[in-house]
Amino acid sequence: MRRVRASRHSLTGGRPKAGGYLSSYAVSKKTTPRQKANNTINLNNFCREHWSIKLQGFKEKSCAGGLFVARFGDMITTVLLDWSGTLADDLAPVLEATNLVLNDLGVASLSRDEFRAKFRLPFEGFWKELTPQASMDQLEEAYHRHFVPIQHRVRLLPGAREFLEECTSHGLRTVLLSSIHPLHFERQSAGLGVREFFAEVCTGVRDKAQFLREWLQRREIEPQEAVFIGDMVHDIEAGRAAGVLTCTVLGGFDTDEKLLAAKPDFIVPSIAGAARVLRLVFAVNRLPVATVGALVRNADGRWLLVRTKKWSGTWGIPGGKIEPGERAEAALERELFEETGLRLRNIEFVMVQDAIRPVEFHRPAHFLLLNYTAVSDSSLVVLNDEAEEYVWVLPEQALRMRLNQPTARLIEHVLSRNE
Repeated sequence: MRRVRASRHSLTGGRPKAGGYLSSYAVSKKTTPRQKANNTINLNNFCREHWSIKLQGFKEKSCAGGLFVARFGDMITTVLLDWSGTLADDLAPVLEATNLVLNDLGVASLSRDEFRAKFRLPFEGFWKELTPQASMDQLEEAYHRHFVPIQHRVRLLPGAREFLEECTSHGLRTVLLSSIHPLHFERQSAGLGVREFFAEVCTGVRDKAQFLREWLQRREIEPQEAVFIGDMVHDIEAGRAAGVLTCTVLGGFDTDEKLLAAKPDFIVPSIAGAARVLRLVFAVNRLPVATVGALVRNADGRWLLVRTKKWSGTWGIPGGKIEPGERAEAALERELFEETGLRLRNIEFVMVQDAIRPVEFHRPAHFLLLNYTAVSDSSLVVLNDEAEEYVWVLPEQALRMRLNQPTARLIEHVLSRNE
């Protein structure tokens, strides 16, 4: 019997899985004598002074010898990047073209500081403030005419190529999300030799907030698996609205004051600093993840299998991650109840599997799979939002289904043991 998913937040109280989106990372650095005396440091100041990173949202904590724990989201699979001011050093030619447009309309030129203070996205508001008499079509035509002859002066910011190479080395999906004119980006990226680094290019985006939410849904990417790196307040607001991590690069189109006030998750002085954020995250995510799962049998002798998008639509056993300080069997009972609503008895350990980059899983991962068998007196399954369907099958039918490899190995082992 097969059933599709039904919401069960009322059964779990809507509690997020404590181990599902938080990881810990400890960094130890020498502190100053004054810090040692106080035995307390401000994490934001510490990160900025010692690592060129600012972590928003952390309160002052007691840290012996400068030891602190930072919490990051689940494994990052997708890096979204702005272009202008983030990867590309194009502020000077953009300002020059902007001033030529303003001069054409009898408006005085802006200094670099004035431009950074006034410019904002979506850029219609910026132009309307300075040239209320001009239409956007007229302004875009004039800007294009003035910018194209000087865009050859655009260069990559220091560390940009290395950052893109690091994303590639980690197997990350690297996506460009920018308001830049599509033709401008294609010419610049080709000339700078970085077009090949992007799995997808989204240019000419006026409102990044609305676009990013819809893009994540279309690509079926969980927000906690993505980070948006940009140099403007609009980038921060877009990322926050979509639920992704936000990382701001200083020194671009927006002033430091505006960016600090917007409170992104990370603030770095350059794109090279953003690579440090990735290294911090991957220092956690490189570790194998311990999980538990069970082949559950009901009173009719049938086994429960569930189908999930995370495992490419294949059938597998319900289970999940072990939380810090939690015993494996306790994690199994908790995960099975959260995912299926079932209570277990006769829990028996069967095997452990070392699943390194399983081909069916939706992102590169390394799992230590602790597999069990168990019995449920009930066949009434109420799925949470992790699985799409469930089915109770006879043991001899199970191997004929489209199983993920770890589940197939478990079932083969259990069947051979029972022969």
